[in-house]
Amino acid sequence: MAKAPAPAGYASESCRSRRPLGWLPLRSLPPLVLAVGLLLTALVGAAGAAGPNLWGLLTMGAAASSLAALCTRTLVNSHLTLRAALAVSEAAARERALASTVFEASRLGIVVSDPEGRILMVNEAFSRLSGYRPVEVLGRHTNLLRSGRHGADFYAELWASLLSRGHWQGDLWNRVRSGELRRHHLSISTVRGAGHRPLYFVGMLEDITERYAAEKAVEHEARHDLLTGLGNRGLLMEQLERDLALARRHQRAVALLFLDLDGFKRVNDRHGHAQGDRVLQLMARRLQGVLRETDLLCRLGGDEFVVLVSDGDGDEELLQIATKLIRASEQPLSPLAGDLSLSASVGIARYPDNARNAYELLAAADRAMYAAKARGGGCSRIAGQIAAQAGD
Repeated sequence: MAKAPAPAGYASESCRSRRPLGWLPLRSLPPLVLAVGLLLTALVGAAGAAGPNLWGLLTMGAAASSLAALCTRTLVNSHLTLRAALAVSEAAARERALASTVFEASRLGIVVSDPEGRILMVNEAFSRLSGYRPVEVLGRHTNLLRSGRHGADFYAELWASLLSRGHWQGDLWNRVRSGELRRHHLSISTVRGAGHRPLYFVGMLEDITERYAAEKAVEHEARHDLLTGLGNRGLLMEQLERDLALARRHQRAVALLFLDLDGFKRVNDRHGHAQGDRVLQLMARRLQGVLRETDLLCRLGGDEFVVLVSDGDGDEELLQIATKLIRASEQPLSPLAGDLSLSASVGIARYPDNARNAYELLAAADRAMYAAKARGGGCSRIAGQIAAQAGD
């Protein structure tokens, strides 16, 4: 078996019969000690016999009891004994193993990037939700998932939050490897080093696509009429409040057209409520077909419909819209209701001429509709004209 070389500057004879490390006056405890079982490896610095410093890699093995005694005797002046270093190293190893287990076992997709956004590490969950294997993303920029659904301002705000507060979280759309758009909840944290400089960004992704779709479906049902698919009273009042706020700010008008079908009761009486529902569905499609994309058509219930005109056209244009609605309602109903025909009475009210708020505007349009119905139906009335005629 080959002899181990003597330390630089020491004769082999001078090293014999000496305590292990006894010839090695340690100048520093290594900053990193790796201990596995009873085998210890460390980078040490010592003074050579001829004077210059000696640096080397020291590896030794010993029984647990003698190793502890040796460490205590030899490194008593080093502020941290090898016994402590061994314990710290074992604890650190356990922590690293635990961190690695958590990283891979997490149901959240985890991605670690450098300050420039280049991907350094991903876990298995990230691969599952993105469709990308680690080898396909390592070294690439995190923007490979961008969906195109968010503008530059969105990402500028995200990065500004990361750099200033060290954290950002929110929901966004990402495009996965298959090209499909998925809704993700993303939480990003900044890991900082010396001088408070960012070292890494750690992102955690959760796929919430199905939950988001379910929430949207519930929200849609809460705001829409189940029979016709049109907006309901809740959606109408919500949008009307928004439009009125803009109208007050920009000094413009908002109008409502309140429509009630003339003769609809005869459909229910003669053909039953099921057929009456089909007529309402047909009528909703016809009314929607004569409106502009910017106009909102809602069903309040029964045979009552309301149109919200957010740009507040003048009387002449509002009357033209009412005429289109009436003509659409008068189209033949066969084969749904045989020879029966319908028409409509339309009441028109406008903010700020006829009301100060949403509820007053709806009430004014309702009164105007009844004024049109009182004239025999199949016509429209404007709320302001009713008030003027009542004064006469």
